[in-house]
Amino acid sequence: MKKTVLLIVSMIMMVCMGVSAQSLSKDAKKQIKKMEKEGWVVNPGSLSLTEQYKKVYAANNEYNDDGSLRWIIGQGKSTGTAYNSVKKAALTAAKVEIASSIQEEIAGSTDQGQSNEEGDASGASFERTISGAKTKFAQSISNTEILMECHRDLGRGRVEVQITVACKRDSARKQMKDLLDEKMGWKK
Repeated sequence: MKKTVLLIVSMIMMVCMGVSAQSLSKDAKKQIKKMEKEGWVVNPGSLSLTEQYKKVYAANNEYNDDGSLRWIIGQGKSTGTAYNSVKKAALTAAKVEIASSIQEEIAGSTDQGQSNEEGDASGASFERTISGAKTKFAQSISNTEILMECHRDLGRGRVEVQITVACKRDSARKQMKDLLDEKMGWKK
């Protein structure tokens, strides 16, 4: 009996989650049509632009138990002639955007007593350290998931790639804090 109830409850939850992810706003549908009109396409065998957009929408609206957003999302674009190198550059830009967001969160929440023990010079040092950590973090960020990847032909052999990436906020914050602790010598 308990297994049947659990099965029914889980099926209802799956249906509800599917419906909420599928119902995009009118603005989202307009954005997708605009992108298609501008020539944005996906690689053969990939999810459609609409389905990828739904993944981005779902990630933007997924919360942890404490009410905070579960994912931090970054978007990057790049233009060039070789698709793979352009894709790599767009992915790097998306990761840098994630690193910048995490940097802002951590800078706002870090105990200023740690960074300002010696006055303004230490505060400036902290800002330089956090900027340097952002670069290293963007290069080493793992556990990312590509939510959307599309491209368009610009003519003359040039292509533009747009990538949207998500990373779990908690693990990204932990990775950045560990990097900062190491660079600032706060680890004991």
